[in-house]
Amino acid sequence: MTDHVVSISDGQASATVPGPLHDGDTAHFVVPAPKPAFDVLFPGPLTSSTLTAFIKAHPGKVIGLPGGKMTAVLQLTGLTASLVQTADITSTVDASPGAVFLRGCTLVWDLGGHQLVAPITLDQIAGKSDGAEQHHGIRQDGGRVVIQNGTIGGVWGDAVSARAWAVANGGDGAPPVSIVRNVLLETAGRCGLSWIQAAAGSLAENVSTKYTGAWGIDLETNSSSDQIGAVTIRGGHIGAHGIGANPDWATDDIIAAIQIAGGKSSKPLGPIAIDGVTADQFDIVAVHVGDLTLRNLTSAKPARIIVENVDALHKSGLQGIV
Repeated sequence: MTDHVVSISDGQASATVPGPLHDGDTAHFVVPAPKPAFDVLFPGPLTSSTLTAFIKAHPGKVIGLPGGKMTAVLQLTGLTASLVQTADITSTVDASPGAVFLRGCTLVWDLGGHQLVAPITLDQIAGKSDGAEQHHGIRQDGGRVVIQNGTIGGVWGDAVSARAWAVANGGDGAPPVSIVRNVLLETAGRCGLSWIQAAAGSLAENVSTKYTGAWGIDLETNSSSDQIGAVTIRGGHIGAHGIGANPDWATDDIIAAIQIAGGKSSKPLGPIAIDGVTADQFDIVAVHVGDLTLRNLTSAKPARIIVENVDALHKSGLQGIV
């Protein structure tokens, strides 16, 4: 008798089936259960104090977050943690700072293929261009945060927003490291992803956006001391943007798919690389950038690049963009 090994789920599990097997035979076996994606499950409720205490009680552990509803801002400060959602999380918060507020954290937030959503709808965003801009899905002030693997949206502001943790608010004032990958950022009154400040090594990889009031992705400093270092945007798709947008946000009558606005900074932004991104209409606006690389970008509709005070512009493999 010959045994046959059958692999299941892309090699993640296997089972041995007695043989020989012939066409039409049916084999019955049990697939081993996959290992959990976390070490300990947070029992809830999802509040700032209870989650903070649980993280401190389980140092070095990957913590599973149950699904459910949050009725107040989930604020974590100065923590080191790795969190994995096990189901969708909804927030009823509709004001600043939004659903999740991370200050000075070294943290991984893995959505686990699930959603983190607030209550703002597409109809509301399209009908009200400039409401509560500081209501975000996840707001990062300082630290190093990785956000990955799921969907974030339903906010008046940005689905994901990153900036320094201001000294005046107890922080060190240093630009954050923001890494966002394999996420869909949708239904946001301002932007899908916004970096007001970002340290070298910040990365947006396979970040897709749709139904944003303004830009899909916005790199925009607010003061002379703000800075965005060597950052990369790689892969992903920029869908519908500029929905009901404030006309004051436009440059040359364009609400761009990606905006890089360093006009308020004392020195040019970057170097900045945008590579392998597609868009419904891939207009790009770049102001006060030291080095900008645009590579392998595709626009479904004719689009423009608008640059001002860009020291070095490198372009290759652009389709539909002039």
